[in-house]
Amino acid sequence: EQQIRTANTLKDIIKDIEASCLKAQEVCEVFKILEEELSPTNGLIADLLKDIIGTMVDQMNAIFDQIWTYDLEVLPWGAGEEELDYKFPLRVKKSDMIVPDVGKASSSQVNVSDFAFKLVVMLYNNMHDYPIYLDELAPSLDEQHRINIMIFVKSLLETKKCSQMFMVSHYVASHGVFTHTDVCVMDDTNIINMPSNYNHH
Repeated sequence: EQQIRTANTLKDIIKDIEASCLKAQEVCEVFKILEEELSPTNGLIADLLKDIIGTMVDQMNAIFDQIWTYDLEVLPWGAGEEELDYKFPLRVKKSDMIVPDVGKASSSQVNVSDFAFKLVVMLYNNMHDYPIYLDELAPSLDEQHRINIMIFVKSLLETKKCSQMFMVSHYVASHGVFTHTDVCVMDDTNIINMPSNYNHH
């Protein structure tokens, strides 16, 4: 009788474990479906992000158009791919030459992409009244692109797209475009073209 009672108790325990196991499998299946539906690569989150990513990339390309001397554009995600991989290819417009991810482009292209992304993020976060900080902005740019990017930055200030700017630069082409600025020279060693007015603020 004792062995029968023990056997019955064990049967009940096994039934409870089997029921718990079935319930856990059902919950697991539900979570798998939920994970697929909410996936940031091909689910609901990806679908919701595609539009905003596309808009942000368009705005970055508008900045590129004002700085770059040839038609360069960032693509929202892998060309022809439905799944969002969060890699942003870079290509010369109307060309088959595509860099698979902007991070693998030339250093100057990466610098300008980072700058454009920073501005677009500030725009989306309503940071119009925030100062913009530029520490050696795109140092790898050639002379023409350096001039172009500084003209663009100057237009940002003149059109009140940012309240003020703090810039660290060793290039005259960078800080020379700003006429009404306060210049702080921390060390004049190796500076050939010193501004006429500095350290008065």
